[in-house]
Amino acid sequence: MVDSFFEEFGMQKKMCDHKNNDGISCHDCFSLITQVAGATFRETKNYFPRRQTGYSIKDTDLKKLYVPQPILAKAHDIFNKIAEKKIYRGTTRIGIIAACILHAYKLMNIYGSEQDVISGLEIDNKKVLMGIQLVGLFLYDNDIDLYNKLIDHDITFEESVDTVLKKLGISIPCGVNFRNYLKSINNHCRITTAAAVSVWLYVHEYNLDVSINDIAHASNLTVDTLKKIAKTFSKK
Repeated sequence: MVDSFFEEFGMQKKMCDHKNNDGISCHDCFSLITQVAGATFRETKNYFPRRQTGYSIKDTDLKKLYVPQPILAKAHDIFNKIAEKKIYRGTTRIGIIAACILHAYKLMNIYGSEQDVISGLEIDNKKVLMGIQLVGLFLYDNDIDLYNKLIDHDITFEESVDTVLKKLGISIPCGVNFRNYLKSINNHCRITTAAAVSVWLYVHEYNLDVSINDIAHASNLTVDTLKKIAKTFSKK
């Protein structure tokens, strides 16, 4: 059964007849075509030294992007699973790296700005979307447990904001984009924390009758934590 996410974007696998192969891997699409004595992609004739740069995430790949070490380690784990089967090149490879980093943030329940990843890797949004689709398809076929973990951790920033607003009894404001407040939030905090701070900044901007203590209680955080995460905060 094909996941509805990939149906929506029309992502389909490209077929290859694997005619140009060495008995283990295809020289056209670089996929393993048979499992011989536990062979991996690196043990086939396709794995020339010039392809080694595609096997792991390099510092040069990150360009202007800073990624905390625990997040980067998790992204490496996902990327290495894919590279064992197939090596991607160019901007497609960078898109997959972006997807692995975003998935790593999600798996560790940490807020990571998609725009920061896009601008830091110097890649456009379409390539990141393609990377997410390719990684999703790969995990669906090759590591269903990890795929299901990603689905289980698929709580969005907007969903977290809605939860906090409902607990506070604040009606969901029409036309307000809470992502606009993210520029005032320190990076690499939990998604739920970023949502709580965004609600606090919204409440302060519109002078609503809600205290920071109310928001802290609704989001199961301390006032000090909210203030530490925010770059700008009031004494309210």
